Formats: sequence, structure tokens, C-alpha cells
Amino acid sequence: MTALRYVLPVVLGACIQGALMMTTPTFDSVFQPMRSTAQSGAIAQGRLHAARFSDWQTAEQLSFDRYGTTITRDTQGIFLIVDVDILDVQESIQLTATWQGRSGRQYVQTARADGAPSTLDTRQFHPGLDDQGRAVFELPRDEIEGGKLLIARKGPNILDSELALTPTTGMAVQHSKLLRLE
Repeated sequence: MTALRYVLPVVLGACIQGALMMTTPTFDSVFQPMRSTAQSGAIAQGRLHAARFSDWQTAEQLSFDRYGTTITRDTQGIFLIVDVDILDVQESIQLTATWQGRSGRQYVQTARADGAPSTLDTRQFHPGLDDQGRAVFELPRDEIEGGKLLIARKGPNILDSELALTPTTGMAVQHSKLLRLE
């Protein structure tokens, strides 16, 4: 009986500690951005800005001018070009975009289109000015339908807002063999 008096608190403490460890959220889930979702082309409102899914198209090749030289890029997958309206900006910010495909995998903007006109990597958005931006992704064709666009502030985005935008219901994806970005 005396041994039980010493063993029981240890076993009970280990069980309680195990239960706490299983229910404690991970570091990544605690410090993720807070997501605001807008369905079917509606406006999603974040802390520093709002956004709306405007248009989307796909292409097998992209072409754009950079420093007076025409650049053409091709891909083994497909280029997805998404246009968004940036609204209600509260302070000067730069934005970044990620495409979350149907499978849940996330694709960042392709660096192969860096410097293309109107892409989010070249833009800064300012208060009082509604504007448009463009994100270019390189991904497998089967990740387009059923996916969503995630827009967040560039840089550390801990506990700030992330906007999840879905295309307008019934909005068909326009496809081009060669798309020229202006």
C-alpha cells in the first residue's frame, strides 16, 4: 500500500502530461496567419487590405518585356495567371500570393516571371488607392480547378491576415498557347 502511494502520483502525472502534450497545438499552427475566406469572387477583408478574385487564365508559354528585351518562358506544367483587385489598403504594403491546389499542396509565385508587368513581386500598394495585381504560378494542370488564391503581406506574417480567394462560380479559365503579359 505504501508503494502504491508513491507510484500512483507518478503514473497519474505521466498520464496528465501525455494528455496535455497530445492536445497542445504545434508552434506552426499557433503562429499562422489568420485566414479570411471569400467564396465565389466576393471581397475578403483583412487587417491591412481587402482583395477580390478578378480573372484567371492559363498558358503554355509566357512572354513579357524586361529592360527592353522580350523574354519568353515555357513550362513542363502550365502557367496560371491570376488577376486580383486590391482594395481598402490601410498602409503601404507589398503582397505575396500562393496557390493552394485541390490536393492541399501550396505553390508560390514562380520566380521565372519575376519582373513581368503588374506582378505582385514588383508592386507596392498604398492607402486610398484601389489597384490591381497579378500572380503567376507554374503548376500541374490538375491543381487549378478547385484551388484557391492565398494573399498575404510580404515578409513575416505571424498572426496577421491572409486572404483566401476562390474564383467566381462558373468563371471559365481562358487558355492560351502563348500569353503576352503587358
